[in-house]
Amino acid sequence: MRDAKALAESREIEIIVAERALRDALGGPRVMAQQLRHLAEVSERPNITTAGQVP
Repeated sequence: MRDAKALAESREIEIIVAERALRDALGGPRVMAQQLRHLAEVSERPNITTAGQVP
């Protein structure tokens, strides 16, 4: 429930992902794929800005 409040459309959110977070498959490939799908879905919302990755 807390995550839903954080992603509410009344807030502007910028997503920046560390490169290591994309390289290290914590939880295994299946978990990593689910997390990336979730980020892709969330980034489609009008109040979310995806700034990319940082080294």
